Amino acid sequence: MGWEPPRNLECNVQSPTPENSKLDEGEHEQLCNAPVTIEHFGGKAGALLHDVPQVKISEYTHYSVDVEGSVKNPWAPFNSQMDWEVAQWAKLRGPGLTAFTDLLMIEGNSVELNKIIDTKIPSCQPRFVHHKACVAALYSDPEHAQYLSFAPERHYADADKTQCLYHDLCTGEWWWATQVRQILLVYLPTTRLTQITNKASQRCTLANLFHACMSHIVEPLKSAGVDGMVLMSGDGITQHCHPIFATFCLVTGIMNGDCPVCTCPHNELGKHPSQHELRDLNAILDTLELLGLPLYTQACHDLHIKPLQHPFWEDLPYLNIFQSITPDILHQLYQGVMKHMISWVTEIVGAAKIDAQKGIMTLSHVSGVEHKQMSHFLLGLIIDVRLPGNAFPARLVRTTRSLLDFLYLTQFPVHSNSSIDTLETTLDEFHANKGVFEDLGIRNNFNIPKLHFLQHYARSIKLFGMTDNFNMEATERLHIDFAKDAYAATNHKDEFWQMTKFIVQYNHLMLSFQQIEDHATNIHLPCDSVPVFHHIKFWNNEIHATETLDSVHAQPAVRIVFSLPQMVVKQYFNPQNPPPQHLAYVEWFSAFSPLPDTHSGLYKVRQLVRDGECQVSIVPWGGAVPAEWMSLEVLDTCATFFLNVFKDMYTYFNVG
Repeated sequence: MGWEPPRNLECNVQSPTPENSKLDEGEHEQLCNAPVTIEHFGGKAGALLHDVPQVKISEYTHYSVDVEGSVKNPWAPFNSQMDWEVAQWAKLRGPGLTAFTDLLMIEGNSVELNKIIDTKIPSCQPRFVHHKACVAALYSDPEHAQYLSFAPERHYADADKTQCLYHDLCTGEWWWATQVRQILLVYLPTTRLTQITNKASQRCTLANLFHACMSHIVEPLKSAGVDGMVLMSGDGITQHCHPIFATFCLVTGIMNGDCPVCTCPHNELGKHPSQHELRDLNAILDTLELLGLPLYTQACHDLHIKPLQHPFWEDLPYLNIFQSITPDILHQLYQGVMKHMISWVTEIVGAAKIDAQKGIMTLSHVSGVEHKQMSHFLLGLIIDVRLPGNAFPARLVRTTRSLLDFLYLTQFPVHSNSSIDTLETTLDEFHANKGVFEDLGIRNNFNIPKLHFLQHYARSIKLFGMTDNFNMEATERLHIDFAKDAYAATNHKDEFWQMTKFIVQYNHLMLSFQQIEDHATNIHLPCDSVPVFHHIKFWNNEIHATETLDSVHAQPAVRIVFSLPQMVVKQYFNPQNPPPQHLAYVEWFSAFSPLPDTHSGLYKVRQLVRDGECQVSIVPWGGAVPAEWMSLEVLDTCATFFLNVFKDMYTYFNVG
């Protein structure tokens, strides 16, 4: 994947954070610009096996050719649109599999929809077998071709190569030293083994069961990682590839409550900076070889690891599992550290006050999304709160601000040596001021594993690139599709085979974004013209009647604003889900340059072009404005305002 600059929102607002914890103007500019110097690994890394790419037919073309009867019938292999819609409803939103099977067996219902889905619709996803096909399926998907990286690179923000840039995985130090669409690999058993009454034995057996299952999953990577395998990417290029287990965020086999990266014991997790060494993989592997001997359990205990029977990672090539544990923004920060911080602030400010302002304390279940939203306004809740004895909350504000800074800095789309130094400085500031929670009686220690792990973020970013490379938010969403929805489609008895069948059928019925794009090129709306608007007026009927409050002219970036003819709307859209009334044809331009032109003082932008074509979009335009929004009065309530730089990542990146 190529370097892509973040959106830029210029604003001359100073952060209240001390200067040594901020990026200066030049350092910020380095993050906004493309790399000045790129050093390639060289050698045979990324070399082609064939000079001329082989012909690669798109998956949609394969789909059209393979489906019986698709030339004359757009709903093939179904006989009609009704059959297709019934099958789609049944598999994606309908009752359980057993109920639907019973429905199909009713006399007179001659269309065997399940059989059609299973046998006549091609699937891009491999069947659930123990095979390297999953790697090949991901690698060969045409949608991924433009994003694949085949060799490590070192990116620098300066010609002297003093400021490294870290973003995609290929720019991290790990790939250089060792020489990535998601797919469901397996369902791991969730049994609790309640038949084992001894709790210690139960925990040990569950841990060994997990590692046995994972060993079965990663077994193909052992030979493939060493010997390699020939793969063809979606653009027809064939290369010799070595799939290697790179990063992980779950179980390693260390004692519960300990750090998976370093040897820090649980009762010292709150100390900062940690002086403990990183875990010694070789020493641990030597200990694992003692399995079966009387001293095995004690040897494991001395290294603070569980006495496992063959952890899944012990034979994987080029893998240091303790180095591979990466930051997890969702679970470590939003659902971990920020959850703690929000609870501490709530105890100080009072739940009633927070709920009166934001209405969030009555939520029965708070997810990562809610914790992310709370982080947007957390600092505003305490910026003028009075502590016991009418004390000013300076330390509390500094502590909260520094942790929020850390939260947002970790999510930068690109990092340099300077930004990583700033990241570590903000963590230093948090620990320097965290004593305020002890003084207020909120905490008596900070031995929290997720809080301690923040000390390893900087090292991980240098090894593996930006944290978005291993963000769990995407896979958390897929857990709904692949686990919860799949389970809901079963009869809840012997469910695993039904769930895997559901996933295969689910992928049969869904087109990918690229397939939709390919298909859309052959669809033409039956109209020669559309209603076009060059001047849009805004008003609020409930408050200002038809008085024009604002207006917009369609200009170069927004070329036209238009509506679809009613004939097209009736023919192509469901009346219950009509298209937006107004659509805008937008041509995209680059972000503003970090600094204005020296002579004119004006910022430069350029038209975005990819593969020789201007980048354009059709987007919804306008919408209803809430009646309670009264712009003439909303700013009269307060005399002074703080600009909330934590509104979103883009605001923080450019203003914070």
